[in-house]
Amino acid sequence: MLPSSLPMTHFEEYMLLDGTDTYPMECHCRFRFSGEFDRDQTELALAEALASHPLFYAVCRETKKYRYAWEFPKIPERLEDRIEHGGEYSRILGVRLYWLEGICRDKYPEIMNEPLSLFSEPMLRLYIVEEKDAAGKTVRSDFIIKCHHSAGDGKGFGRFFLDFLISYARSQGIELPEWQNIPKTVPARLAERGWFGRSVWQNFLQVLICTMHLPRSLRLITHSVQPIVRQCIQNGTGKKELPIPEDSCPPKGAPCILFRKLPQDRSAAILQKCRDFGCTFNDILLQAVWAGTKEWRLKNPELAYEGRRKWFRISVPMDLRVPGLENMPACNIVSMLFCDRKWEDVDLSASFRNSIHREMMKAKKYSLGFLLIQSMRDARFVCGHLHDAVKLRDCWASMVLTNIGPMFPPKFFPFPRNENGELKIGSLVLEEIDSASPIRSLTNASICCTTYAGRLQFSMIYDSRSMQQETADEYFDTILAAMWKICDVEDPCLAENR
Repeated sequence: MLPSSLPMTHFEEYMLLDGTDTYPMECHCRFRFSGEFDRDQTELALAEALASHPLFYAVCRETKKYRYAWEFPKIPERLEDRIEHGGEYSRILGVRLYWLEGICRDKYPEIMNEPLSLFSEPMLRLYIVEEKDAAGKTVRSDFIIKCHHSAGDGKGFGRFFLDFLISYARSQGIELPEWQNIPKTVPARLAERGWFGRSVWQNFLQVLICTMHLPRSLRLITHSVQPIVRQCIQNGTGKKELPIPEDSCPPKGAPCILFRKLPQDRSAAILQKCRDFGCTFNDILLQAVWAGTKEWRLKNPELAYEGRRKWFRISVPMDLRVPGLENMPACNIVSMLFCDRKWEDVDLSASFRNSIHREMMKAKKYSLGFLLIQSMRDARFVCGHLHDAVKLRDCWASMVLTNIGPMFPPKFFPFPRNENGELKIGSLVLEEIDSASPIRSLTNASICCTTYAGRLQFSMIYDSRSMQQETADEYFDTILAAMWKICDVEDPCLAENR
């Protein structure tokens, strides 16, 4: 049985404290459909799915200074009683659901500019944008998830949305295997998520491993990390300031996100190149970001950062799930691996790629994502909270690079599909998926990659206070062009994604 409250884990508190109203720690995921949702059945399906993911309907409370916990409301038995209508949105277990009209597959709706109210509403908001034809019929629907990163990670969003699709598909008369049933009860191990599915002995061994890799942990403090761009704001007088004041307002139209997608044949060619190289797609992504950024800096010396900060650091989320946690309710069971390089070490060569591969394999073998977790445990043990440790530096990473991986592969998710391998539920077809992770005041951009129906989809969220759209477009395309060079793949036309 779910308790009335649960204390936040170290990483959840880190995510909460690192966000601000100016730079909210919010993730976005958009599922692009052709066709129309049945509104009543959609809300009922969400009412069923949300009940299996408590952190998405919980409200954050401060238990003492800089210490926080999740509080869970009681859930009515009947699905209908979990839904409240009124005003500009519905509430499902307290979670706002907006039904909007607009152009799909375009910029996010302006209403998403409003950050989550962390201590008065759940850490999740949902938006369904409907695009209508001349006759008033809905022809496209975008289902958008906005979630605070303390409540869930990429796999958590996917698990929640999968449960919604299962419930909605069954409401449309589609039969699915019994093993696809949505759990009726929340597993007790949700309370133990801070142990990452490991025993006391396994955690003790992990502490020893972290101690052995203490020099890597010290890089967080000793390496001076540079932002992508030289100036983060330019006021009316022409004076340049660094960093952006935290009390500055988010720009109109935020979040500002660019999208690129690859067709199935080009996606398959790149993944095959990874196998030929004997490396992973993540290795290629990392090399492309470093090499592409270096090339962009040479092309744009007036924009690129120059100063005392010498290290360009890429923050890579690392999934810490063990097999028993694969079907956990949405929560944040990840950490960050920080990979640092100086520009003189960066190029497109196989030797540089191999150095990345060795570093990533070592990180996986020894679960070096725990270095950050252990640092937080130590900081909270010494100070009693994480606030001072989180605010210690103004720039923890130059760039965040997230690879969510395959979404809803047919082998594991037996939904009806069309000839392109896309999920099909009645008249609805899930055609594309894109996602974006948060940025910070000196982390000017964040790149995310998902794979769906055999296609690679890239997105880059950028800070429009420091980068104009033309600059961001050029930067994004330079990184992707570096990937084509590494893989020796013909540069595909991505103009339709601009």
